[in-house]
Amino acid sequence: MQAELARAQRRAQRAEAEAALARQLRAELQLAPRERWEGGSAERRRRKAGGPAPFSQRAPPEPPAEAHGRASRTRKVAATAATTKRWTANTARAAAIRWIQAAMANYGLTMEELAPAPPPVVCYRNAAGQKWNGQGEMSDWLQRAVNAGQSKDFFRIG
Repeated sequence: MQAELARAQRRAQRAEAEAALARQLRAELQLAPRERWEGGSAERRRRKAGGPAPFSQRAPPEPPAEAHGRASRTRKVAATAATTKRWTANTARAAAIRWIQAAMANYGLTMEELAPAPPPVVCYRNAAGQKWNGQGEMSDWLQRAVNAGQSKDFFRIG
């Protein structure tokens, strides 16, 4: 019992450490300086008119030829951001899977028990195509037919 408790605590600590690392990486990427070449008057007019689009929604601009090393830094920042995004998504997904598996083990559930119930099979049908599955109250059309003297088995399918 204590061994299981210790394992659960280690798993919780590991998940918290992964989440903390993901938060730290996200914070570093948001606080990282966004080095962009600020071009001529068209760039200034665009910024005064309404500002640039959010950084995450546009590709980094091409730096001028004389900007040594900025292109490689921009590519590195973009690659790091993409890697961090993938890593964070995978970590969150893995944590959710572990949580679901733990809950299933705790309650003794199986995948078959969690699957949605199959749709009820239609047991009765009339000539107009109206159907009743035999569960709950008898449908109006079948009730009227039975009250008129018709057998319920007459409408049974199969």
